[in-house]
This record gives sequence, structure tokens and C-alpha cells, in this order.
Amino acid sequence: MSRRGATGLSVELTTARPKLITGRLQPDEELVAGEGGTVTIHVPLTLPLRGGRKYVAASHRAGTPDLTLIAALRRAHAMLDRDRGRPLMVEAPASPYDRRILRLAFLAPDLQTDILNGRQPASLNLEYLMARDIPLAWSEQRTALGWA
Repeated sequence: MSRRGATGLSVELTTARPKLITGRLQPDEELVAGEGGTVTIHVPLTLPLRGGRKYVAASHRAGTPDLTLIAALRRAHAMLDRDRGRPLMVEAPASPYDRRILRLAFLAPDLQTDILNGRQPASLNLEYLMARDIPLAWSEQRTALGWA
């Protein structure tokens, strides 16, 4: 049996050996109870929306790159040309969606690298970015988007 708590998931296992399980837990997981042949393990997790589907993001673990967000970031960069290292737009984006996506090309370079490597905050996804005003200053972006 399992149930979702306010800060994670509690999983009850029967006929388990607590000592064996304790050695296999991640640092953020904890053995809550172990009596009468039943062991309860608490696993912290969040369920942010990723491109319309549920995505389980456990805390303090290596992230999985968000392919939807990466595709949008690539699309934003594809809309720009470069002139002596500076971004240059030859023509305006064709759709309102492309105009909103274009903002991703101006995220701080370290934030873009974190997104590509799956190290963005668990709550950060394309839907979240599209709904927010993203500051132009890189230091303000880090704070506004949860990297601080």
C-alpha cells in the first residue's frame, strides 16, 4: 500500500527486513516505521507538469532533461542569426507562440546549460516559463526562476 503525503510518498512494505532496506535508502529517503513485519518508507517527491504529462521528480537526485523545454530552447536559437557574436533577427517570428518562445534564447548561458543537462528546478517547465515575465538581466533571471 502507498499513499501520497504533503511532502512525498509513504510506501508500506510487508515482511521486509528493516536493516536490509536501510542500507539501500537514498540520503533524502527515510525509514519511518518498522514493526510487526511492516516497514514504512518516506520518499520525498513532487509532481510538476511536464508538457501536459505528470513527471515524478525526487529531490536531490540527478535530473532528467526536459525534452519539451530543450526543443523550445533549440527552436528559439534557430530563429536568431549571429552578427559578430551578437544575436540578430532577420524577420519577426511568424506566430504568437514563436514570439513567446524567442525569449528563451535570451536566458543566462548557465541557466540554458542547466536546462540542457536536466539540472533546472523541478517546478521549471515550458508551461511555467511561458506564463512568466522573464527579466532580461541574468542575475534577476536566476532569482525569478528559482536558481538562487
